[in-house]
Amino acid sequence: MTRLLFFMNTSSPFGGVETWLDRAHAHFQSHGFEPVVGLVQGLRYNDPDRYRRAHPDLNAVDVDGRGLDREGRVRALVRCIGWVKPDVVVPMGIVDANEAVVRCKQKGQNLRLVAHAQGNLAPMLADLRLYRDAFDRVICPGKLTRKVLVQWAGFPSDRVLHIPNGADPAFSPRQPRRSDGVIRLGFVGRLSQNDKRVLDLIPLCRALSERGVPFELDVVGDGPARKELADGLAAWTDRVRLRGALPPQAIYQDILPALDTLVLTSASEAFGIVLVEAMMHGVVPVSSRYHGFFSEALVQEGR
Repeated sequence: MTRLLFFMNTSSPFGGVETWLDRAHAHFQSHGFEPVVGLVQGLRYNDPDRYRRAHPDLNAVDVDGRGLDREGRVRALVRCIGWVKPDVVVPMGIVDANEAVVRCKQKGQNLRLVAHAQGNLAPMLADLRLYRDAFDRVICPGKLTRKVLVQWAGFPSDRVLHIPNGADPAFSPRQPRRSDGVIRLGFVGRLSQNDKRVLDLIPLCRALSERGVPFELDVVGDGPARKELADGLAAWTDRVRLRGALPPQAIYQDILPALDTLVLTSASEAFGIVLVEAMMHGVVPVSSRYHGFFSEALVQEGR
């Protein structure tokens, strides 16, 4: 049985990557693989226990990196690899795991290093290029990501695969539009500014108010910009609901069927799975022209 070891950030229990890992974990289990998830632990933000409570079906082990510098974190990851004895290691945004696998390979351990490249942010792409010769395969949900890794990072084209994400069909009936003309807006994603540009929701609400457009806004997610976003939206507490992080089941059950429009403010998306999920519920997407927008063509102007 092939054993897969995913190293996972635990600072946020819910998000697109977290949902992908849940589905991949279940898929691999049902197809004769043995997935193991290494949950990293830090002093403040990374909490494996919180993540495990949100994802109880994962076969998970802890990787204790509390108070360690980079060398200490790499050694902790090496120890985990030695204990789990995987055939394949997939670092999910855990950059130190790349170095850990290189060291294990140099010691003669027979394992493969696979990347799941979930975004088009420059630091992530640079990390992949730095360890280009160590990766046995890179899986890209986005077409632009694959193009950049081949043309800019110098990966051989046969080592970089484009496998787009999918989304489950809707299972709850769509709620009819409100008779009073109120537009039901939604945002679903990580509450961060650097890549998701979530603070753009503040001037959006201001502009709608100035134009006299009646609206409601449901914000689903959590992240480092949560407090700043809440402060900025305080003027519309009667129309804006910050629902926090919700599991995919709740989003499909309670959120997407009750929206008219999904707003995506991202600066960068590898694929934009939330756009697919929205459209499968009959929700109209309004999206920024993020890095990857034209390559994926999930949203086309006026269509």
